[in-house]
Amino acid sequence: MDLDEVYPDAAPFMKSQDLNNVEHTLIIRGVADVTFDEKERKITLKLERLDGVAIERLLVLNKTNARIIGGAFGVESIERAWMGRTIVLYPTVTSMGPGIGVRIPPPANAATEALGPLGVRTEQLRGVANDAPF
Repeated sequence: MDLDEVYPDAAPFMKSQDLNNVEHTLIIRGVADVTFDEKERKITLKLERLDGVAIERLLVLNKTNARIIGGAFGVESIERAWMGRTIVLYPTVTSMGPGIGVRIPPPANAATEALGPLGVRTEQLRGVANDAPF
């Protein structure tokens, strides 16, 4: 007998085990306000993989993860401000046990933006004559 057979997990919310111990880069496709136990409000995210496949379970944000996303994308009108933004989820350990951490990936061009020809930083090239024949 398996524990998951006796207590199936039909909850619509993500758990740290859903990450399979790897990071996942995902796109925010929906933001909602959910109330638990008639008193505790949380923000939930509907997510999508980069290849366009929707993630079935919603991500419930704790205060720390909500502030990380808000710090990057804004804290007002978050339904619009966060929509279409990319985040990275990773497994972590919290004071409550296993959890899901959130970080903001660097812009796609950030790694190459500061580099010039041959991988040399552009600030190193300033003042250097570029009279190469190619």
